[in-house]
Amino acid sequence: MLLMAFVAMVTAQSNTENAEKPAGNLIDRSKPPVYIEFVRTAVCKEGGGNFNNGDLCNSKDRFAVENEIAWLRLVNNTKWAIGLTVDKAATDTNATSLVIPSTEFVDEDGKKAWFGSMIAKNRAEMDVVYKSEVETGCDFSRPAPKGKSCYMIAAVAPTIPLPSISSDVFVAPGESVLFPLELAHVRKYVNIYVLYNFSWEYSGKYFRPSPHYDSQHRAYFGWFELEKEIKKEKEAKKPIA
Repeated sequence: MLLMAFVAMVTAQSNTENAEKPAGNLIDRSKPPVYIEFVRTAVCKEGGGNFNNGDLCNSKDRFAVENEIAWLRLVNNTKWAIGLTVDKAATDTNATSLVIPSTEFVDEDGKKAWFGSMIAKNRAEMDVVYKSEVETGCDFSRPAPKGKSCYMIAAVAPTIPLPSISSDVFVAPGESVLFPLELAHVRKYVNIYVLYNFSWEYSGKYFRPSPHYDSQHRAYFGWFELEKEIKKEKEAKKPIA
């Protein structure tokens, strides 16, 4: 049923891409199309292998490394599936194999072919690939140094290593995935973002031998929001006098 719904969804979108107002393409009109929200902080014990069998932060690998993390939830609030890049944490345990209808093409032998991907189970844990971006300009909430017109931001983005092996995974309409954000990757003036694409933007016809996309979109999560949510979490854990 999931596969049929996914195919119908993509087919309908290809015929009526611009027929609706933007708000008509949202499941919850009070929320952005794709957004990231804070869930909780935790300690993540992640192994060095590429397959975790759905046990992302509780590795039994003797070479596993513990990191302080924030669990974030990436929500697909649109009526289309979206594609993300993940580490090989997207295994058979937390995703299902699926054909991407928009990638169907005819090969050199005249045979019909297509590319497949994985569709995540709702709220599955995924090692989502994220990147960082540093804010620039002036911070007018801070006093200007002597002889300067404003406090100029001079932050440096942390190094975020890419996975050795990655894959694409789709998130169905109205569903979400959880992923760990290493707290060392976020500091003042640094925001993280996840790149995503809508299912109808993938094309195997023009970019063989693998599916590519015509454009990329970003879902951001800011340092200020993270700071605020962690403070709120700490306040909630304080004992009541």
